[in-house]
Amino acid sequence: MVMKLQTRYPKAADGISLARCHHCGAIRQVFGCFPSSNCEPKYCEHCLKTQYHEDIVAKLNDLITWACPFKQGKCTCPSCGVRNLKVYCSDRSDDIIQSALDHNAHLMLHLNSNQGNLTRAEQEICLKVVFENLKKLAKLADFHKKEEKSRA
Repeated sequence: MVMKLQTRYPKAADGISLARCHHCGAIRQVFGCFPSSNCEPKYCEHCLKTQYHEDIVAKLNDLITWACPFKQGKCTCPSCGVRNLKVYCSDRSDDIIQSALDHNAHLMLHLNSNQGNLTRAEQEICLKVVFENLKKLAKLADFHKKEEKSRA
């Protein structure tokens, strides 16, 4: 199947392989950035559709270049979430907390003011980002509580 896709879509051939999906961890036919770059993460078609709302196979003929969700900074996989949380916790700055809250507020305003103009997929992405930010903020609050208890 991988060979068929590589033959059928020569522009994207170097981005298609059989490997472990960065998001779900399953060994499947995966898609990575093309033309080939130093970006390691690759994503299966299922995760691209369900987690990132990208139907890559339908667009392969039309795409000259494609950047994976990791390269776009949109990766929501468990390992990237943990890595982002460590960055949040190590800094522990009020500015980071405020910027996350401001970002959520901006997304909610965007959703409310453009509700009729946004597609369902765009609405879901905005809500997913808000939800992920709130989870990180909750974990950050837990981190601060544990640190305060250990100091006392």
